[in-house]
Amino acid sequence: TPGNVVMEAEQMALTGYAIEGSNGDLIMVPASLTTGTGLGSFPGSTGTYSIVIHAIAESDGQPLLELWVGGLHQTTFVYPLGTSSWQPITIQGPTLALAAGTEIKIIGTRVTTALGSAHARGDDLTFVATTPGDTTAPLCSITSPANGANVSGTLTVAASASDTVGVTRVDFYVDGALASTDTTSPYSFS
Repeated sequence: TPGNVVMEAEQMALTGYAIEGSNGDLIMVPASLTTGTGLGSFPGSTGTYSIVIHAIAESDGQPLLELWVGGLHQTTFVYPLGTSSWQPITIQGPTLALAAGTEIKIIGTRVTTALGSAHARGDDLTFVATTPGDTTAPLCSITSPANGANVSGTLTVAASASDTVGVTRVDFYVDGALASTDTTSPYSFS
């Protein structure tokens, strides 16, 4: 079951970003540059996730943040204008299907206004799982021999199996002990 995944901005491969904050947990585009790039691989399991970005708003301008996933531009956010220079903000991003290792890239752009220069500060990207795990039990039944049949000697036992996300194997038990495992349909053992 996919769970929520947090990708800390300062742990990404950074170009043009500086790490700051009292705990070294924020990234910002410094005054000497206009853009910064953070690159990383999605560390979660395959699933559908709603992307949430935690950042810091400025009171003197509205920097930009681009979000790229798997090499495709998803959206460009304009930071809201803050009432102070250190106002934490949450930016709601898109909901996407992601696989482990998918490339995640952010590009922050610094802006200069009459009020000053606004940093593109980032804290983390949180991927909120929106797909529940498999909650439906598989269905399996013996198709041969028939229920209640009298049998003797060596025989083949066959079964059918289905599941909403697929069947990887069928285990056959005789008198409570595992007798055989079959990983290929049609499932059977002798």
